[in-house]
Amino acid sequence: FSPTIFMIIIIVLFSRQVYYTIIVQGRGCFKADKIIFLTSNSIWFAFSHIAFSLNSSIDNSETYLYQDIGYTQSKWVAEKLVWIAKSRGIPVTVIRSGFLMGHLHTGVTNTDDYISRLIKGCIQIGSFPYLVKQKQDLITVDYASKAIVQISKRKESLGKSFHLVPLASQNIDLTRLFEMISIFGYQLRKVPYDQWTNDLINQARYSQKNPLFPLIPMLTEKVYQGMTAWQLYQNTPDLDCRNTLEAIADTSIYPPSINTELISKYLAYFQRIGFLNMEFV
Repeated sequence: FSPTIFMIIIIVLFSRQVYYTIIVQGRGCFKADKIIFLTSNSIWFAFSHIAFSLNSSIDNSETYLYQDIGYTQSKWVAEKLVWIAKSRGIPVTVIRSGFLMGHLHTGVTNTDDYISRLIKGCIQIGSFPYLVKQKQDLITVDYASKAIVQISKRKESLGKSFHLVPLASQNIDLTRLFEMISIFGYQLRKVPYDQWTNDLINQARYSQKNPLFPLIPMLTEKVYQGMTAWQLYQNTPDLDCRNTLEAIADTSIYPPSINTELISKYLAYFQRIGFLNMEFV
């Protein structure tokens, strides 16, 4: 077995397998042409007041990890293993993604992920949390998949990191997302974060049908100075995506804008499959 491209796309749960592969390769038992590590840009979120460039080492963010939730901490550790592999001669590429939305043309969306749960959950509560300029770096799944393939097959990508995020001029915040959803008839009040979580908890006392119900511990855990991770994720800077734009140059791949036309496709898909119904309008 001698693949021309050995690609590993992993999440935190598989970091042990990646480390094992590195050790085996180091003994000469397996030849890995390269490792592609697909992860989250959440490693930057808890310190959103600091602007990190593509050349920033994740070591610069280690000091702030205690402020964040275990998910982000484990993402940082997994990526750190990959950079250690690079220092030992393994060719690696790191691709950090924002939150994935549905398909640009069909609107087909994973209804079990965080953003889908957040949209439906807020509609059921009738409100959304006011978090100042919190950007989730929303991108469509088709853009992400095409960009990942394009980045992964380029020799020039080795040793670099890439951000799959919107262009800064098109990177909407949470407030703008729900303002667009409200255009389609959904009654949504903008309320302080603590009031929003209290509304969610109160609803959960008599009904556990809200898709955010399983996430209440994550949404309410105080991680730093009496604030939750989501309250820390405010005034989010736009991440540097120049490496990505360079990799997809001269192709038809381009980061789409999350606008009302696209939101209407997602809502229509949610309604068509029964994930949302018109009783909330």
